[in-house]
Amino acid sequence: MNHRRRTRVRLASFQAEPLESRQLLAASVLVASSAEIAAAQTLSLSNAAVIHPATLPAAPRAESTAIVSVVRDSNPFYGYSSVLSTDHRAFGYDFAPIGRQVGATVNIDAFEIPAGSILEMQVLTGLTYWNGRGVPSFAPVRGTQEVNLNVFGQNLRVGARTDQSTNPRGGFIRQTLAIGVSDTRPLSRQMFVTIGSGGTQDNFSRPGGTPGIYAFSALWTVRNASGVRDSVPVTFVFRLGNVPEAALDAAVRAFEAPASRPAAIVAVATQYVSPDGPGQPFIRVNVQYSDPVSVTGRTPQLPILFDGVQRMADLERDTPRTNVTSLSFVYTPTRQDKSASFIRLGDSIRLPAGGNLVTQGGKTAILSLPTTTATPLPPAPPVTTPSPVVTVSADIVRNTTFRQGTTYIIKGEVHVAAGVTLTIEDGVTVLITNGRTTGRLLDTSALIFDSGSKLKAKTVYFQAADRLGRATTLADNGGVFFLGTYRNASKDGVSVDTSKSVGKSNFTADSIVMSYLGRVDPRGGDGNDNMFDDIDGISILGMGQTEWNVKAVQSDFSGDDGFDVTNSSISMVSLIVSYPTEDGLNASSSIVNFGNTGRLSIVMSQSPAPDRELFDFEVDDGQSRVSISRGAYVDLHGFWGSPYDEVNLNSVDMPKPPRRGSESRWYEFSGTLKRGPAIVYSINAD
Repeated sequence: MNHRRRTRVRLASFQAEPLESRQLLAASVLVASSAEIAAAQTLSLSNAAVIHPATLPAAPRAESTAIVSVVRDSNPFYGYSSVLSTDHRAFGYDFAPIGRQVGATVNIDAFEIPAGSILEMQVLTGLTYWNGRGVPSFAPVRGTQEVNLNVFGQNLRVGARTDQSTNPRGGFIRQTLAIGVSDTRPLSRQMFVTIGSGGTQDNFSRPGGTPGIYAFSALWTVRNASGVRDSVPVTFVFRLGNVPEAALDAAVRAFEAPASRPAAIVAVATQYVSPDGPGQPFIRVNVQYSDPVSVTGRTPQLPILFDGVQRMADLERDTPRTNVTSLSFVYTPTRQDKSASFIRLGDSIRLPAGGNLVTQGGKTAILSLPTTTATPLPPAPPVTTPSPVVTVSADIVRNTTFRQGTTYIIKGEVHVAAGVTLTIEDGVTVLITNGRTTGRLLDTSALIFDSGSKLKAKTVYFQAADRLGRATTLADNGGVFFLGTYRNASKDGVSVDTSKSVGKSNFTADSIVMSYLGRVDPRGGDGNDNMFDDIDGISILGMGQTEWNVKAVQSDFSGDDGFDVTNSSISMVSLIVSYPTEDGLNASSSIVNFGNTGRLSIVMSQSPAPDRELFDFEVDDGQSRVSISRGAYVDLHGFWGSPYDEVNLNSVDMPKPPRRGSESRWYEFSGTLKRGPAIVYSINAD
């Protein structure tokens, strides 16, 4: 394919995920640890220059503060207008005894962070070690040695393989630690770093470790704010034991030096390219590195997932490969790929045997990709002119049609009354306004289909809107409620009362796509109040099999749970939940069935915030169960095993879930159920 010829290019924004933003409790205990380590010296920091500790100038020391701020730096191609800027690329600290633990304090000051957004640290590498002798030369730690990062009760362990994904996905991943929510004032936080092995979270059973220099790299990022690019990588370096101070200074300077500092991907832009002339449309993915990199040997590839099925984009033939900060990957979708309902990028660039992607100093570049959202596959018609807008603030009390070519904004608590049919023409977008309002049942805008109402649609899109009626990527609304007449049910102050004669509900659609619906709990709790509480993206209450005729639901970046069903029994063809703030599928005394051509996909972020599960079941009014027939496709990437919930799995195809313990465990499975069905269930009260 000759990509030099004139083409029509459409830029698609794979938007970064919003992390769990609920209030986190402060931890009152610091912890550290021990472990056995080998001073393997295979990963030399610099092949370009020899750095001798005795000749180095002073480096940032233990009392220094990591400073990060938002500054203007526009790049329309990658879609950002500002970047996170750092004062240094590396920082040095000393581990010291803290009670029975060994640790250090990292002070963090942030400025000009957009109001309401969350400053985060994304850990890019595993923990590395150097014995402090000779030239800085770091290798992954061995055994179970780790450091724990603690910010306001959040704990994140960093070990030798922290940045490596488990099978079947493979590759490299980024782990995220929330630093704080901005109120526009300067943000000051302390990160407590302890070292050791064994134990859980910030409680190491064997504090400390082999004397030497330890390091890991990360970058700063902002969630719930558009247009802010990630920072360049920063490296945190720690001295443990009787090691010369000059060795710590040498390591810090090595990680700061342009020839040897780490390089990571800081922005991604995806284009759908339609050639003017012969040739098929293709996808081009552009990645921007923080520092120059070079490709040698066999070329790298970039994974693209079509409804969970992985394909590989190749490095574009004519893209420059030496000392560049941008690389382009291309892939031509097959007919099967084009039938997918969504695509998203994988976790990292893949290097085949004999291929290298290196920095100026010859060190392997960091390969992990920023987390991206699921995006509908084109053709999606480009928006060339603003569409007419209709604001709906009163209940819908007579049969109504939402027309193609018009955007509808739900402002306030709007009910579709019993006996009324709302028809939504194919492709219509309905926006739910963010923020507080006065309502009968809720304190925020929501669309509520009352018991006995009806929906007729093909594909309809629901998304959050700001107070000016513009689509936004912040979830702070009441979402959409569907009320049946099958069983009594109540949630968030909204109820189904089967004693009332209103006629059967009937909700029919090919596909409902929801983005940024629901909200987090502003108080940091997890209750069931109708005011000031978290609300799920889509809520189904008291629904029967004959009432729910929606084939597919896609829920992206919900403010609380991605899909919630209460006291109901329903069947679906497809459910796709991407990056919910809390749980993927919440079933309260309900049954959800997927047939042999069905698809169940739940992809969560790796935020370590507590009580986040792929499945959260409650059984107050009876058991909960998700049944997936043989032949269905399952794609699960998230946490399983909350100490508060007993969720079981019966399947001959899927791996056993983690045993119930003191904390959730990461669980992954992607594939077709070939040997038998799968049943996820809970019969005991949580």
